[in-house]
Amino acid sequence: MPFRKTFLLVCVACFGACQQQAPTELHPESKPAAGEAGAPEQLGFQRLLQRYAVLRPPLRFSTTEIEADTAVMHAQRGEKPVPDDLIRLLKPKGNMPQGNDVFAIGQLDLAEQRVGLFTRVPGTYVPSKITFSIANTRTREIEASYEVAETFGDAGNVYIRTTRVTRTPAGNLRFQIDQSNCWALDDDLKETECVDSAFVYQFAHNRLRLISKQKRAEH
Repeated sequence: MPFRKTFLLVCVACFGACQQQAPTELHPESKPAAGEAGAPEQLGFQRLLQRYAVLRPPLRFSTTEIEADTAVMHAQRGEKPVPDDLIRLLKPKGNMPQGNDVFAIGQLDLAEQRVGLFTRVPGTYVPSKITFSIANTRTREIEASYEVAETFGDAGNVYIRTTRVTRTPAGNLRFQIDQSNCWALDDDLKETECVDSAFVYQFAHNRLRLISKQKRAEH
């Protein structure tokens, strides 16, 4: 199954390897211990938050295939690069990425002195992953980080995740996640199998909580 390795960020308001089982639930990528921040950390955290424009639902986050184009390595419309000295405050999982691979997309106001940060970060080949991080503005720490968008394809394996963010009539944030996993069934990549899934999460008690999940189709 042909698939290009270059991707474009699409943010409307306007993982990793591909998994062969579905549905795949949303799990925090990190949850460091809470603590009080000193003056240098407070200043750095304030600078970090200033990189993120204020967003309002409804929002949609996705990464999609494009023709040969290296623009994905640079800030897209509405994004701001995160400098190297501020990336550590996001506490990314795995190797520390370089500043030109991390881009601030926007932030949502949450309850209890917290904000949600949407950030584009490195995927398997290019910065094709979008994370939603819960930032505590009192302790100046990231309490949890979730993958909300990604596009990956290689050797017959394809993984696509997109997210729509809305507010319920009661004012609660809701995340509708659509996910597709495909994998090759033979070495010649002539036969593939795919599973499409859907998840609904709601922000409550300072975390995203699973409301429902459904395996929509196998093909």
